[in-house]
Amino acid sequence: MVPPGDFGAGGSSMGVGGASGETPPPVTQPPQQPPAQPPAGQQPQPPVDQQPVPPAEPDIPCPADATFCSGFEAGALPADASYQSNPAEELQFDTTVRRSGNQSVLFPEGGTNFNIREIVVPIPGQSFWARLFIQTSTEFGDNDHDSLFVGSTARPDQDNNAEDGPEFSEQGNQVLLNANDQLFNVNGAGFPQGEGPTLAPNVWHCVEAFYDGGSGDVQIFADGQELLSAPGYARVTYQTFRFGYLQFPGHTPRDVWYDDVVVAASRVGCN
Repeated sequence: MVPPGDFGAGGSSMGVGGASGETPPPVTQPPQQPPAQPPAGQQPQPPVDQQPVPPAEPDIPCPADATFCSGFEAGALPADASYQSNPAEELQFDTTVRRSGNQSVLFPEGGTNFNIREIVVPIPGQSFWARLFIQTSTEFGDNDHDSLFVGSTARPDQDNNAEDGPEFSEQGNQVLLNANDQLFNVNGAGFPQGEGPTLAPNVWHCVEAFYDGGSGDVQIFADGQELLSAPGYARVTYQTFRFGYLQFPGHTPRDVWYDDVVVAASRVGCN
C-alpha cells in the first residue's frame, strides 16, 4: 500500500480518479428544467410597479407652522401634496443639480407647446409665506409670459383653469406679477416700461413670497432683496400654493429646478 502523499518507487503516480491507471467516469449534468409556465389559460403577470412611498418625516428643518416642507430627498411628495401636468408627464427628480442633499425636483424643458406642470400644496391660511430655492437653465425675465409659482384660488382637486391668483411671472424682459393678465411690475401696475429685475440662470436663488388674501398684498424677495411690493394687488380667497412651470406656446423652453421648499404662516428666511 502506498501511503497518502507518497508516489512510491519508480516515479509512477496515481491517476486523477484515485486508482492507478484508471480514467474517471464522465460527470453527468442534471437535466435543465424548463422555466415555470402559468396554468393553461392564465396570462403571466407583469412585475408590480413600486411607487415611491411618501416620506413620514420632513427631510429639511421645518418651522412648526409649516404646511409644506420638503427637500425632495425621498423621490416622492409628502402625502398632503399632489402633482398636476398638462400634457400628462411624470414628476422628475434630479441628482445632478441640487441645492442641498442628494436631489432636487426638476421640470425639464417641454418643447415649444403649451405645457403646465405644478406641485400643489396646502396653505396655513389667507396670510402665508413661501420660500423656494429656484434655478433655471436660461435667464428668467424675458419678454414672454411664463410663470414659476402662484398663490391660487383653486382647490387641490382643481387644475389651474379654476384659479384666480397672482403668478410670479416674466414679461417685458423682467419678472413681475400676473393675475389674469393684470400686471404689476417693479414700477407699479401695468405693462413694464424700461428695465426691471431678472433671475440669472444656472445659479440657485432663494425666492420668498408673501400673500395676504384679505388685504390683497403680495411681496416677492430674491436672495434677501425685495423685488416686488404690490399692496392691495389681489384680494382673493387662497386655497393652495402651486409651483413648477407654466409655459405658453411658442415661448423659449427651459429647465427649472426647485429644492428646499417651505410654505408656512411666518417668514422662513434663506438659511
